Amino acid sequence: MTKSRSNTRLVADQGLQEAAAQYAWNKVHGKPMREIARATGVHASTVMRHVRKIESNAEDPQIQALIRAAEAAPMEMGHSV
Repeated sequence: MTKSRSNTRLVADQGLQEAAAQYAWNKVHGKPMREIARATGVHASTVMRHVRKIESNAEDPQIQALIRAAEAAPMEMGHSV
């Protein structure tokens, strides 16, 4: 894999980790999407897209692993909510 492809994959993996964390904050911990958006510095529609992306790919073993890791991790959303 070339350096640019590995960097792209790393960014994609970080994006999936962020999406899984937002999914866990919303679905597991019951945080409203707007609260998550304010805490992470993104628009509420971005959080909604992330949550839907994880929901639509929930059968993927990689996504399942990311959800489990996000559920187990402490809730850190940039600043406390």
